[in-house]
Amino acid sequence: MPNTLDKEDAIARNDALPAAHVKSRSADAPGSGRLPRGSASSRSPVLLVVAGRIATGKSTIARGLAEQLDAALLVADRTRERVLAELAHSTSPEAALRLNLQPGFADAIYAELLRRAREVLAPGRSVVLDAAFPRRALRRAALELAEELGARFLLVECRADDEVLRDRLAARATAAGVTPETWLPLLDGFNQAWQSIDEVSETSHLVLDTSGAPERGLDAARAWLAQVLAATPAVGAPGK
Repeated sequence: MPNTLDKEDAIARNDALPAAHVKSRSADAPGSGRLPRGSASSRSPVLLVVAGRIATGKSTIARGLAEQLDAALLVADRTRERVLAELAHSTSPEAALRLNLQPGFADAIYAELLRRAREVLAPGRSVVLDAAFPRRALRRAALELAEELGARFLLVECRADDEVLRDRLAARATAAGVTPETWLPLLDGFNQAWQSIDEVSETSHLVLDTSGAPERGLDAARAWLAQVLAATPAVGAPGK
């Protein structure tokens, strides 16, 4: 079983956030969760995927862990928005809408996400990917990219009960000015598409309960990440 706990320099345009732009307590201060200065550069880069169904709190966790790693943050939703905005500008909004509804469009977004991750990892920078990654094939592609570039692959799987997710979706819909019934079916789609994660090693996979306060989940994820990295020998250490 995987580990279980309770509860950018910009790469291109606007979906990669530099860690310096993430608000937090002072770096390296006690309780900040930030790795000590110099520790990231002494190890191989990390490709960390924060995955999970819709409304599981992935973005909160991904931002916090990107800060902790001093890593670039790539967000699937921002990538999708950028691609559609560019298409709408170069052709028409109707063409962008048609593309968004095509079955293969999601795979194209993941391909673009991994392409950008490659740009980050190649010079030795760590990267955090904020995306659902519902299918094994998508997660394997990220794992293979990490292996190809000599990066450490880690995956945090955010989980929450359906009742919690439906409440969050309803609140988001209301805030966006649409009826909850418009967005609630999205969860059913995620549930049907989701494939359990069994292709990642136990030591590299954290199942994180995000049903409660996001801060509690983030604290747990930070503690796990620090523990995993502390057990990873630095580059050039004996035995490496």
